[in-house]
Amino acid sequence: MTLFVVDEGQGVPVVLLHGLGASGRVFDRRVFGGARVIVPDLPGCGRSGRWASLEPSAIARALRDELARRGVDRFRLVGHSFGGLVALELAAQNPDALVELTLASVPVQGVPLELQLWLASPLAPFSGPWIAAVARTRPALEAYLRGLWGTVTALAEPHVDVYAESARNEHFGAVVVEGLREVARYRFEVEVLRRVRAPVRVVWGAADRLVPVEVGRSLAAGFGVELEVLAGVGHCVPEEWARALGARSVSGPGRGGRGPSP
Repeated sequence: MTLFVVDEGQGVPVVLLHGLGASGRVFDRRVFGGARVIVPDLPGCGRSGRWASLEPSAIARALRDELARRGVDRFRLVGHSFGGLVALELAAQNPDALVELTLASVPVQGVPLELQLWLASPLAPFSGPWIAAVARTRPALEAYLRGLWGTVTALAEPHVDVYAESARNEHFGAVVVEGLREVARYRFEVEVLRRVRAPVRVVWGAADRLVPVEVGRSLAAGFGVELEVLAGVGHCVPEEWARALGARSVSGPGRGGRGPSP
């Protein structure tokens, strides 16, 4: 199936991996200063078809092959939300190729119990069409995004447009359900920490109501780094505070929870 990829710029590539139900359009490529950026739309998201199963390790293996096809032997890696799980797997599979790893709002501790129970039910796989229908209703989609958003950056029409486009993908509903099931069963192995030898950054929105900042603290502690907390930022870090992903020095990171300033 078709894999849609944006590949532009020069230098050591930065691979950008988006969250479930979104697309590579959530990233502002300008914050990477003209570096080569490789931005795939994950399976069944954005403009991609089902080019891999939704298991993070399977997506990582397919991406590894795609990067090799493009002549990439060293890369920086940025993963947000579900894309962060893929980034962890890709980093573990390619430790010698990794230059830097940035993780933002990654659900390494699974999903809440209530959602686990629903995902385990025999009805869950049949919910895809309903989820897609709701997501294609713009007021419902906008209300959902407002629930994810913080206060630093106002949710605007172009933000909603990105998700509306992805919701039109014929695989959208099934991918959301399958992706959530993969998040629910994902088990973060300590061995992954040992394989990653490149510098690691962990960035989180203090107002993230989907993946709480405590998860970020645990993840950062596992890597032995300080969590970069962005006050007033919700779950959608790439859109709400893009520069947090583009540079090591960010206004206001740290355990004190000081937030970004315009």
